[in-house]
Amino acid sequence: MYAERAAQQTLEFNLAGSQVRWLNPNSQHGGTITLTRTYQKDDGTYCREFIQTIEASGLEETAYGTACRENTGIWTFLK
Repeated sequence: MYAERAAQQTLEFNLAGSQVRWLNPNSQHGGTITLTRTYQKDDGTYCREFIQTIEASGLEETAYGTACRENTGIWTFLK
């Protein structure tokens, strides 16, 4: 839930190049979301590329992804 909330807020309000850190105070698991690129598809949909790290139990994983903004204002992650 903390990662999802941080991702939605970061995708909506931050500029490319910015990094946001999140932390679950209950588990002490956390991570970062770094926006790398913003672009607009031919149909006018805005999309953003990002790098996400998740730190849990002493391990860190990194993933690269893309999310596009729906008409509802929610960012949907592409597979």
